[in-house]
Amino acid sequence: MMIKFRTLKYFCLLILFGSSLFAEINTARYYFDSIKNKAFELQITNQNPIAVDELIVLPDLEKGRHILYLQFHDDSLGWGFPRSSTFIVDSVESEELSIVAAEYFIDTDPGLGQGIAVLGDFTLTEPEFQFDVNLGNLELSEGLHFIYMRYQNSKGRWGPARGSAFQILEENIVVISEAEYFFNTDPGAGNGFYLPAVDGDYSAQDEFGEIDISIKEIGLTAGNHKAFVRFKNSQGEWGETNSIDFNIIEELQEKITITSDSLYDFGAVDILSEVGKTDSIILVNTGTEKLWISSLISSDSSIFRHNFIALTDSIDSGDSIKIEVIFLPKETGNYLDSLIVISNFQDSILLFQLRGQGIIHAPEIFLENSNLNFNQVAIADSGELELVIQNNGTDTLKISGFKISEEVDSIITVIPPSCSIIPGQASKVKIIFVPVRPIPYQGEIVIINNVGVDTISVYGEGFDAIFPEISFQP
Repeated sequence: MMIKFRTLKYFCLLILFGSSLFAEINTARYYFDSIKNKAFELQITNQNPIAVDELIVLPDLEKGRHILYLQFHDDSLGWGFPRSSTFIVDSVESEELSIVAAEYFIDTDPGLGQGIAVLGDFTLTEPEFQFDVNLGNLELSEGLHFIYMRYQNSKGRWGPARGSAFQILEENIVVISEAEYFFNTDPGAGNGFYLPAVDGDYSAQDEFGEIDISIKEIGLTAGNHKAFVRFKNSQGEWGETNSIDFNIIEELQEKITITSDSLYDFGAVDILSEVGKTDSIILVNTGTEKLWISSLISSDSSIFRHNFIALTDSIDSGDSIKIEVIFLPKETGNYLDSLIVISNFQDSILLFQLRGQGIIHAPEIFLENSNLNFNQVAIADSGELELVIQNNGTDTLKISGFKISEEVDSIITVIPPSCSIIPGQASKVKIIFVPVRPIPYQGEIVIINNVGVDTISVYGEGFDAIFPEISFQP
């Protein structure tokens, strides 16, 4: 998407377009603050479409807010409806101002001076700016959006933001569709070696490629080399290359073995945790020569942090080094990153996949039945039902008590009165009903817990038991 803006040396340059189906516009005028008797005439430079291109000179206006009005006239309809624009005069003295900076932003105003800077030659009398906005990098959602631009003058004052609407359609959302790699010399976009996607398919805006490379098979000789990677988007455009330097040392036998898989899954970690979760990567030199590790590279070291510092000493044959990686998620969701080991290991580039999930630890209560019906129970007898409370959350559910409503307070008993339930488990609570009169009973039991409160309804009816009379005759 290309945006072109032009700055103006004077206070205001009007470029207006209009059309009429029934009459020809022959006159135009402008005036300030509804004072029509002090209107100024404008010259119409073109009829189809209607155009006015003229510098507007400010009269002696007081400091404060003012309104500029513009009207067109034709012989049949007279003067048309005035168009207006508001402006502020903050100084009545003449000032020579120039534009010294410009910025733009999309949809939401980040604040004066906080937008994306526009580069240009601000020494020109009427600077012009032409720049490309890569919408693919902004990850905008489908639908209507607005792009705004504003300027700063030589007194440090920012002008108003002027915007233009544009729309993102589903087919315009740019994703990565392909990747390639090559060594040393660029063969041209699309002519490198295919780089497979980690997840098997390039179809998202963030993707990772992975491949095991045999340096010997591709014929690189001993010495310094560069490895390049670049990606192509769904619009068929190849991006810039990224590269790393590496060195091949002739006739060395270094070999690194890994004590675990090349994929390290940190599982679910609470985003509120200050310590995160730590895992260790252990590299062992099983070769016959010294092993040198110069650096570790990852795309986001703030999420997957490591404690590695470039070694001043080598790792001798049979020795090892332990690299601790800490996963500290900032938001909920899935994370995937790569950790590249830069060393003098000549057989392949060492790459480890790091994966984890950011969550918020919290319990979640689930009741299999929120309505308990004891039906009929004889007076002075008891009825018993079982309430199953399950914790579907990620932290311990603590039941601190049960509050029984006044209607059934004297005839309902809960055993046990409190409990704790770990994630994924359930606890069974006995609810005992002992009626004292032959009437229906209905009430509620409130479960007080560290999530909040949950309520269940209870119902039962007491009745008089009729027993047969047994008598004996002598």
